Amino acid sequence: TLVAGGGPVDLPVLVRNSGGTATGPVLVRLALPTGITATGGGVVSREAQGAPGTTAHGAPGTPAQGAPGATAQGVTCTGGTGSISCSTTEGLAAGQQVAFTFTLVAGPQAVSGSVTGTVEAGGTSTPLTPVRVVVASTDAVTLTVTPFQQGTFQTHLDIRARNTGQTTRTVTVTAPLPPNVRVSTFMGQCTPTTTTLACTATLAPGQEAFWHTRLFALADVDAEMRFTATLGTATATATVRIVLQGLCPGDC
Repeated sequence: TLVAGGGPVDLPVLVRNSGGTATGPVLVRLALPTGITATGGGVVSREAQGAPGTTAHGAPGTPAQGAPGATAQGVTCTGGTGSISCSTTEGLAAGQQVAFTFTLVAGPQAVSGSVTGTVEAGGTSTPLTPVRVVVASTDAVTLTVTPFQQGTFQTHLDIRARNTGQTTRTVTVTAPLPPNVRVSTFMGQCTPTTTTLACTATLAPGQEAFWHTRLFALADVDAEMRFTATLGTATATATVRIVLQGLCPGDC
């Protein structure tokens, strides 16, 4: 599991030449989920590792370690955003192995997905078993909506959203307007229509956005108005009751 905007996690891939003859250089290609970057390295064993084993397998967990007598030289890597490729500079002798280690980091906008890839050597290509990567969100938001100066024909609302997560995000607060309710004035970055109210702001962790709006009604209204704040993967809701006398006894 990776944390969006958090620390790295290692993904080891062990490749062993289980055949009887030397291979060409070994190339591992990985495709990365959106928002996840990687760096790579590897350790090539100096000597054969005994009995042939499984070729081209990888699993999340403890970083791969080189066998006794290993050297860190002989592996080069390119890429790291969207994909990464690592290759030995020479082939593997029969029974020899290379332990690649890919270090994954989830950026603030990273999403869960699967790391897929292939191992190529000597003109053959072997698919790696996909490794599921779960990105844990650090998004969190709070929302308060407070009516004040409520009168017969109009009511004022204070709307406050706070980023209680760990990443700078854009927060959007939306609310459907009850029938016959209109927005007359507002403070802050809001976009009112005849059916909805939507307000946005970009908030650093711990920062709060404030909007003020005034509502009136064309006809008598006694209804609840539900507000939803969305910040990344986090949401919060608040509901207020709107009671207004209509400005138009008949049709406006």
